[in-house]
Amino acid sequence: SKSTAARTRRLVKVDTMDEMDVAPMTGTSKSTAARSRSWLYGDFYGLRRIEILLAVEFLVILIMFTWALSLSTEAKGGGSTCTGLQDCIQVPSTPGKSNGPFLLPNLLFGYSDLEPYIDQATMMYHYNKHFNGYMTNLNNALKGTLSANLTELVLNPTDSTIRNNGGGFYNHGLFFRIMCTASRSETPSKLLEDAIIKSFGSMAQMKQQFAAQASSRFGSGWVWLGVLPDGKLGITTTANQDTPFMKVQDIQYQLMYPFLGLDVWEHAYYLNYQNQRSSYVDAWWNIVNWSQVSYYYEKYASKGQVVPWIQE
Repeated sequence: SKSTAARTRRLVKVDTMDEMDVAPMTGTSKSTAARSRSWLYGDFYGLRRIEILLAVEFLVILIMFTWALSLSTEAKGGGSTCTGLQDCIQVPSTPGKSNGPFLLPNLLFGYSDLEPYIDQATMMYHYNKHFNGYMTNLNNALKGTLSANLTELVLNPTDSTIRNNGGGFYNHGLFFRIMCTASRSETPSKLLEDAIIKSFGSMAQMKQQFAAQASSRFGSGWVWLGVLPDGKLGITTTANQDTPFMKVQDIQYQLMYPFLGLDVWEHAYYLNYQNQRSSYVDAWWNIVNWSQVSYYYEKYASKGQVVPWIQE
């Protein structure tokens, strides 16, 4: 009976420990476990140590996951390592150098000088990627040529590469030359203003017709103010990188000698204006360099000559 009672007491003790989810221990094991529990659940500056340990463990796992994800992204070629807008766009350090007959001309203003009408990011992309790209492609198409006349190339393009890139280089060159800061925009010369009033009725009416033509150009292209063969001023548009004096077989443009041109490709305005092309056109008049435009009109276009901006 004594042995039976002893066995019963041991079973009751074990069952009680099982209910507490603690394994039966004896001697040193019991005291060590008790001290461990006491330390883990003890306070440390107002927090339980076990809570602090769990938080640290979570942070370590999060850091390792982030590090592994970054390694995976770099392996796939993703992500951006640039530290600023200029680094991201990779602005040429020496824009005056090239491997062909044409050079990328320097801007006459800073990237942000035309804000808020043209934002800094658009100007940097437009100048360093698009303008520079047309020049590079044109030079590559003319490998082995030490010199070339841009006006003659654009007037009679020998193939689509010259047409697209020669036209793109000419058009953008004129475009960047006839802009300035808003404070320097001023007004047309007396001769040009008189010609505008004679041809359109007023400056306001000229701008209205210009805006209408810009809106009517479907897709990418340019809108131009220039001199018609009869000496009057006119407004027209061209597709892609064509010019009004370009002689091509597939499109018959109205012959014109432009002295002012606006790029209505989306890359010229989308970052700032999105799909609001008309807002871009209206804002652009604030940064037109009327002094330069008047010069091009009086010296070249009014005499039936193509503006050779690259020689200016």
